[in-house]
Amino acid sequence: MPEDPTRQALPRLRAIEIVPGQQGGQRVFMLRDPSGLAPNAAVVTGATMLILRMLDGEHTIREVQTALVRQTGELVMSHHIEAVIRQLDEALLLETPRLEECRRQRLAEFRAAGMRPCTHAEGAYPTEPAAFAEMVDAWMAALPPRAARPEGRVVGAIAPHIDFGRGSVSYAHAYRDLADCDADLFVILGTDHHGNTQFAATRNDFDTPLGRVTTAKDVLDSIEAAFIGDLFEGELQHLGEHTIEFQVVLLQHFLGGKRDFEIVPLLCGDLGEDIEAGESQPQDAEVLSLIDCLRALIAETDRKVCVIASADLSHVGPRFGDNRSLTGAYLASVEEHDRAVLEHAVSGRPDETFAVVSARRNDTNICGLAPIYILLKALGECRGELLDYRQAPSPDRQQCVSFAAASFWR
Repeated sequence: MPEDPTRQALPRLRAIEIVPGQQGGQRVFMLRDPSGLAPNAAVVTGATMLILRMLDGEHTIREVQTALVRQTGELVMSHHIEAVIRQLDEALLLETPRLEECRRQRLAEFRAAGMRPCTHAEGAYPTEPAAFAEMVDAWMAALPPRAARPEGRVVGAIAPHIDFGRGSVSYAHAYRDLADCDADLFVILGTDHHGNTQFAATRNDFDTPLGRVTTAKDVLDSIEAAFIGDLFEGELQHLGEHTIEFQVVLLQHFLGGKRDFEIVPLLCGDLGEDIEAGESQPQDAEVLSLIDCLRALIAETDRKVCVIASADLSHVGPRFGDNRSLTGAYLASVEEHDRAVLEHAVSGRPDETFAVVSARRNDTNICGLAPIYILLKALGECRGELLDYRQAPSPDRQQCVSFAAASFWR
């Protein structure tokens, strides 16, 4: 006798963006795939959102029905729930065989192309080179004169990955030093906002409106050979993630045409398991393995290496699940916490940097902790300098993102 489908676990909802809106006078929610794998958004009603909250890969149709009766007092028929599942599956928003087949096809196409397209151009920055140059030149012209530079060479930087409009001053501070950096190999540690792997690399070069930027495939081959995990399992995350793209286009602006350079693009997860466990320093074997790989690269290569952590800091307010009001006092406390993290970072204390965040279970949602920590551990002894710190609250006070710029010298 066939198994009752209402007793089978429903598939898991992917990590998606949910944007409220209006359609025909009705409140609706737009479901978008930030990874870029699903090309079209799905639009659902508030009633459907109640179903979505239970799509964790464990609940059955009957359990969903029971929960909805408790919440609304109404019985939702199983065929309605099945229709929602079909809609989401067709939109590639569920972890199902359909999604896996699409992933395989897209990954094959992505690797065959050999190029990661500039997917955030036009929407996030000008695609016309002259307009892009005008934008960045205006940033740099507005900077106050640089204080005395530390002696030595720039070996690392923390740069934001917030949009260029809000982050322009911090970007300018970071890239004023990076523009004078003599490195010919940039390891870019991006923040992976939506992946489920600890690290994700790609051998693809990066397209920009200013020209192609070459990925150091031989370096990635060496890292892959020594790394204990699968460095390319989450490679498709590069399609939709902006945190490396923003650094690449800026590097191309400042260095392209002046000298040859290559990049090592690595997206980093969030160290969440170690934070949830309250560890004083990361214990994840893949994190420790990648740090060893980067240390070996820096120590053994003849090339001049610079490591960039593409990292924003705290994300607070209702938009990020933080129900505290964004009062001046609260944002001042967030700044105090951010600056404690940054003080440890520029002082070259990676474990203390992590411990400050972990002790509070990352209650301010710092998204760039992994890139910053790995940068510090990979560089080892060096001198850091905090160049800029800012907060960007939204006009409706529903969210605030903080970010900073720092340089590291040896």
